[in-house]
Amino acid sequence: MTPEIKQRIEQIRNGEVPEGYKKTKYGIFPSHWKVDKLGNYLQEYRELTNEIEKYPVYSSSRKGLLPQSQYYDKREAVTTNLGYKKVPNGYVTYRHMSDDDIFRFNKNTTDDTVLVSSEYPVFNCNTNGDIDYILPLLNDSPRFKYYCRIQKMGGTRTRLYYKNLCQYTTAFPPLKEQQKIANILSAQDKVIECYEKKIEQLKRMKKYYLQNMFPKRGETVPKIRFNGYSGAWNHKKFMDLFSERREKTKTENEDVLLSCAISGMFLNSELFDHFRGTSTIGYLKVKKNDLILSAQNLHLGNANVNLRFEHGIISPAYKIFDLIDCDPEFIQAWVKKDDTKNFFLAVSTEGASQCRKNIEWDMLNEQSLPAPRLSEQKRIGSFFGGFETIINLQQRKLEEEKKKKKALQQLLLTGIVRL
Repeated sequence: MTPEIKQRIEQIRNGEVPEGYKKTKYGIFPSHWKVDKLGNYLQEYRELTNEIEKYPVYSSSRKGLLPQSQYYDKREAVTTNLGYKKVPNGYVTYRHMSDDDIFRFNKNTTDDTVLVSSEYPVFNCNTNGDIDYILPLLNDSPRFKYYCRIQKMGGTRTRLYYKNLCQYTTAFPPLKEQQKIANILSAQDKVIECYEKKIEQLKRMKKYYLQNMFPKRGETVPKIRFNGYSGAWNHKKFMDLFSERREKTKTENEDVLLSCAISGMFLNSELFDHFRGTSTIGYLKVKKNDLILSAQNLHLGNANVNLRFEHGIISPAYKIFDLIDCDPEFIQAWVKKDDTKNFFLAVSTEGASQCRKNIEWDMLNEQSLPAPRLSEQKRIGSFFGGFETIINLQQRKLEEEKKKKKALQQLLLTGIVRL
C-alpha cells in the first residue's frame, strides 16, 4: 500500500475529504462517482415456464446456485401453478426472505438457462452497470448489509423485495471503471477458486486412501499397503486399545477450554463467541494424543485424537481415553473413515431426539477393530498426518487469499484506490 493511499484512508477515517473526493450523505467518494439508486443500473427478468424437462430447477443458497435435487436431498421438481422463473446464463437471482438479515446473490454460471422459484427475483445490469461490479457490492458491502437489516418490518423473517433492492442508494463509478474493478475482483475470485478446488481434490484423495488402506468390514487385509508389510491385521477390542480417564478439575486459570467437532479439535473460542462455558461439576483434563468421544454422539463419528494441544480442559459431556500401544495419527485416521460411523452405530441406542444417539459404553469396550502392528500403524499414521498438514497449509493460503479479496473490495468499492 502506497503512502498516498494510507494518507487517504487516514483522512477519510477522520472525516476529512481528500483532494479529488466529495462528501455525500452515503459516505466520501471520488468526485466523478455518481450518487444514484441501484435500480438505475439493473433490469429485471420475469419470464416464467413449467418446462422442467427442458431446463434444470435450481435453488439459490448461501453456498451458491445449486440443483434443487442436491439442495433438497434428491427431491424432484414438479410443475406449479405459476411455473418457475428462468435465469439465463450470466443473470443473477436471490432468495428474497432471510432469517438472519443476510441475502446471497448468485450469478448463473452454468452456461445454460436454469429455473428457480417464481418468488425469486431475477435480474441483470442494463447499459449503465457491470454485473460483476454490482455482485460484490451486494454480497460483501457493510453498507448494503445494514440496508438489508433495516428492511425488517416485524416478524421473524426479513424480506428484500426487488423494488426495495432497487431503492438502495450509493455512489457508482462510470461503467469503464466498474469494469476495471470487476476484472480485478474476478481475477482474485479465480485464485480463490483454484485453492478451493485443490483442497477438494486433496480431500477426495485422502478419502480414497482412507477407504483402501484399512481392511473393509469382515476382512483382515487392506487393499493398499506399504512395501514390507504383509499378513493379516489383528482384531482388538476397544478396551485393549483405549483406557478411559476420568480426571476432573474445576480450575480454569491454567488450561485452555477445548471443543471437539467433527472436523477436529479446537479452542472453545474458535467455535463459539464466548471463551468459557460454565460447569458446576467441573471439566475433564485433556492431554495430547487423548482420544475424545462425545458421550451423546449426535453425529455418530464426532471423535478425535487431540493432536493439536499439549493440554487443556473439556466439557464433562465428553469421554477421554488414553491410547494403549497404538499410534495417535493412525487412530485419528481410523476415526475419520466413513465406515467408522457404523462402528459407533453398532453400540448406540436412540437418544432423546431422533437425530441423537447414545453410546453404550459397556458394549463399546467389547467392540473390536482391526489394527496392524505398531510399526505399520506409524507408517499409516504418518502418511495421513502428512495429508492433513498439506490440506491445512492450502486452507491457510485460501484464507489469506480471501482476506486479500476483502481488502481489495474495501479499497476498490469505496473508491479509496483509484483506477
